[in-house]
Formats: sequence, C-alpha cells, structure tokens
Amino acid sequence: MKTLFPFLVRRHKTVFLILTILIQLCLTRNIIAEKIWPKEPLRGINVKLVTWKKGNTQNPGSYISENTFKKLSTWNINHIRVTLFEDEFSEEDTRTWEKMPAVHKNELLAPYRENLEGLEHVLKLAEKYHIYVIPAAGFRRNTDILYEESGVACFQTTLVELWKYIAKEFGTNPWLLGYDLLNEPNSKNEIQYWWNVTVPTLVREIRAIDKDTYLVVQPTPWGNVEGFRKLTPIKDPKVVYSFHFYRPHNYTHQGVGVHKLTKGKFVYPGNLINFDTSPEIYWDRNQMCKEVADVLEFQEKYSVRIWCGEFSALRWAPGAAQWIADAISVFEVYGWNWCYYSYGEWNGFKPTFAHDSKENFNPDGGERTDRLQVLENAWKLNRKY
Repeated sequence: MKTLFPFLVRRHKTVFLILTILIQLCLTRNIIAEKIWPKEPLRGINVKLVTWKKGNTQNPGSYISENTFKKLSTWNINHIRVTLFEDEFSEEDTRTWEKMPAVHKNELLAPYRENLEGLEHVLKLAEKYHIYVIPAAGFRRNTDILYEESGVACFQTTLVELWKYIAKEFGTNPWLLGYDLLNEPNSKNEIQYWWNVTVPTLVREIRAIDKDTYLVVQPTPWGNVEGFRKLTPIKDPKVVYSFHFYRPHNYTHQGVGVHKLTKGKFVYPGNLINFDTSPEIYWDRNQMCKEVADVLEFQEKYSVRIWCGEFSALRWAPGAAQWIADAISVFEVYGWNWCYYSYGEWNGFKPTFAHDSKENFNPDGGERTDRLQVLENAWKLNRKY
C-alpha cells in the first residue's frame, strides 16, 4: 500500500494536468466546436467595414466602432455582412471610377491591407457582442482577363488569394460564419467563368485550408433571382445560396444614377416597372412572391439554405417601409435568412436617416424612422448566440 499510494498521487496529478491543458486549449480556441449554421433564420444588416474618410464627421476613416456594435446589439441583430473593397483613396481605389492600375502577382493583397485589418478588428468585436460576421469579396480587378498576363494579377488569381489569406488568418474564428465568395458577379468574364471555373477553384482552394466555414455563393448576373433557374448545387455540405433583392428596381433606386429625375415619383404598392424595358404591373407582396419563385423552387428541389444577402429601398421612396415589411414577410414565410442593406454606407439606404435628411456619409442619422421600426420588429425575433 505504501508503494501504491505515491503512484496513485502521481497518476491523478497527470490526469489533472492533462485536463487543465485541454481546458486551456478550448479557451484559446485551438479546439473549436464545429460551425453550424443556425436552424432559425438569421436576421441582420450590411455594415461598412472601413468607414468613409470623406464626408464623415462621426468616425472618419476608421473601422466599425464599438458604439456601432452596441447599437447592433440593442437592435438584437445576430449577424452582419461586411464587404471587402480596395482601400479607400489608395491608388487602387475603385470609387474613383478610374481604370485600376496593374498589381503584380507578388502584391495581390496590397490594395486590401486596410480592409483586412478592419476584418480582424470586427471579428474581435463580434466575439464580444456575439454577432456572426459574413465577409463578402466586393472588388473588381481586371475582370477582362481570367489568368495572369505578364506577371500582372487578374480577377481569378486575386480572388483566390484573398480568400486563401482570410481562411488561413481567420477561418478558425467561431464568429466568422461564412465566406460570401463574390458580391454580385456580373462582368462578361465573371458570367462566363463564374460557376464552371472560378467557383470550383475557390471551393478547392478554400477547403484545402478550412473545411468548416460556410461558403456563400450568388448566381450571375448580379445575384438576381433568375440566376437560380440554371443553377446546380455545389458538392459541398456547407454551402449557402444567396440572392439580392431590389425589385422593382426603378422603384427601389429612384432618384439615383440614371433614375435621378424620378426621386419621389414611384409609390409602393402600386403600378410600377421593374426596369425601363419592363411592363408596368401592380407591385405588392403577392408580386414579390412571384418574383422569388425561382429561388423557392431551387430551395425545395435541393433542400438548401437560402440567404438574401441584400435588400432595400431608398429612404425617399414613397412606401419604403411597407416595401421592407413585405419583403421581410416573404423571406420569413419561406424560412430564409436575410441581411438588410445597410448601415454605415452612403445614407440613401440607411434606416436611421429620414426621407428628407441631408445626404452624407456619416454612419448614423439618429432617427427612428418607420423603416427602422419595421426592421426592429423583425430583429426582435432573433435568437442571440
């Protein structure tokens, strides 16, 4: 017994030590539970990853602030979508609408340094406030060529390297729920190569690094609902199929771009046209159901997850609150996840700015509008994780 007792003590000390190490590993997230997309629909909002420098008096040229996360938490939001663009006002700035300079293949991620740092910052706040993050690739670099030419980076190589970097650096973060592989693919080469070449390449390269994070894919063109007609499912157990909804487009985008002279002209519900070449029909919730029929058919045929990654109507569009309420109602009936657009971008779509507020790039307008009240009522249904 005397010889056995020291052995038992040593053995128990060893077991205790092993348990302590395992607990520490779990706490530092070296051992992470499998990511599972919640069964209950996620309801969230798009947020600007790096705030505007110009015309922003509240938080110029910084990352999403903690005050923003506090507000999102009070709204009961459980996920956000953040789009990675080239860094604002760098020589690669896409917002100048100028031809982007060539980037050598060894400097693929140089134009995205600030946005990638912003993603790291956001994930830390996401963990603190228990809000899932889904980053989206939003850049448009050299879409006229698919592969490298004379050592110059192009569309596919840049996109692949961007996601490989994110997967390596952040893929184990439990609050990074999915990768939205490309925002609204629409250029000639994106349409031609997206589903048969680029997506398979992205799936292969990402899964070699990260088999756990969900892949979010949108059809061409522009993530429109019609793209689901010819869509075939990806052979991966963790894929979410996404679309964007801004219909009728002439209503939701009245007063901007080519629709500049129509501000305040079109009223919902009512007789409206989707695009300039579309016939005039009566638009209400019933028409919305008809518009998303292709998505519903795809969902029912293949039993897949659906996520509306963007939907909105400009704040000065008459009846915008009703349009938002009807869109959410349709998504809820079908059990779809959804993410409103937006908070932190140009204030045309922001729910905290009134219909007649001054246009600017401040993150928050401080107004509790009828649009915000519709959204708040829907976000109340969220389960926080």
